[in-house]
Amino acid sequence: MELLDKSEYFEFTQKEKLQELKASIQSGYEKYRVFNTTYDNNRNPNCKKVYFCDSETVFEGYGYKEQLNMMKDGIEKVANFNELINHIPESFDYESNPKGDWFHGVADFTKRTNGFLEETNSKYKFYPAYGGNEGSMYILNEYQYLLLNKAIKDEHTRPMELVDWIDNNNMKTILLRHHPRLQKTLFGVKNAFNPWNKL
Repeated sequence: MELLDKSEYFEFTQKEKLQELKASIQSGYEKYRVFNTTYDNNRNPNCKKVYFCDSETVFEGYGYKEQLNMMKDGIEKVANFNELINHIPESFDYESNPKGDWFHGVADFTKRTNGFLEETNSKYKFYPAYGGNEGSMYILNEYQYLLLNKAIKDEHTRPMELVDWIDNNNMKTILLRHHPRLQKTLFGVKNAFNPWNKL
């Protein structure tokens, strides 16, 4: 907890929510080596640092806009929200990327958002964690990212640089995580949305 304090991880947390949040993080990490947050009555994270990110939703129509709106409280702490939401497209470009899948959507969304943050000299970036219908998106500065990436061993909650996240997440890897018996069927298949091998 001392390192989190030093990194200013709780810089956006309201004072009245701070002790509850710290206790939840401490308990989850000590018991299960996972990282978590607490939520307000509207299901917004009290830390304003880590948000739910459903890869399927981001990939669908208006998915980028929906994800940004979900993260608005945190984004407003690090950038001009209106400029950002007008800077990137509302959705993944299906016409230019007809073979794209859920993970291409999250990767493109993250790349575009981080491009905007870099252009506006923000010291923060978006860092995805896990993927599929159970992903998360962090808003962190570099020091916070390095601390959490090293300390968190749980793949569900560990933030990653986009390039590393891409290497670890696609529809095929998610299917194999949940259904290892598909290993032979998916052998050699690069895109799990394409036809699979016969059994």
